[in-house]
Amino acid sequence: GSAGARPTPVPATAEGVCFASATQLAAQVRAGRLSPLEVADAFLNRIEQHGHLNAFITVRPELVRRDAQALAQRIARGDDPGPLAGVPVAVKDLMYVTGHAFTCGTKAMDGRAADRDAEVVAKLRAAGALIVSDPVRLEFPPLSDLAVSVHLPGDLPASFGITGRYARQT
Repeated sequence: GSAGARPTPVPATAEGVCFASATQLAAQVRAGRLSPLEVADAFLNRIEQHGHLNAFITVRPELVRRDAQALAQRIARGDDPGPLAGVPVAVKDLMYVTGHAFTCGTKAMDGRAADRDAEVVAKLRAAGALIVSDPVRLEFPPLSDLAVSVHLPGDLPASFGITGRYARQT
């Protein structure tokens, strides 16, 4: 769509929520037409329905719902919920996510849960994203998997504090 165009409303079904774009979800959450908890529950239910795919290492519904409630409280107070308001994000277990396993995809590190968020995860949360889970990945990734690549439009990288060599040059 064109700049400034209003996103298409999200259908009021769990499937509609799960197949909406990040832009649609954030706009609907920011406008109060969709609650962060509705988004969280729709995605958590879908993950559970498709558990046989083994797509995720750790799913902590209680943490996702807690974060969704906190985001709803931010919105109720009139605080800016951030540009990613209610958008679910899965973070690889190469980064610390409070309460989630930090395994680097190997059983050798099983049982280790992060006690803090990595800086990028903290910035995602501050922007209103809901950290949903850790996707399954290869054991001990190749070095190229650790490279950071940011291909985001406009000033979004700068608004998240992404500077230096990873920032988009205009």
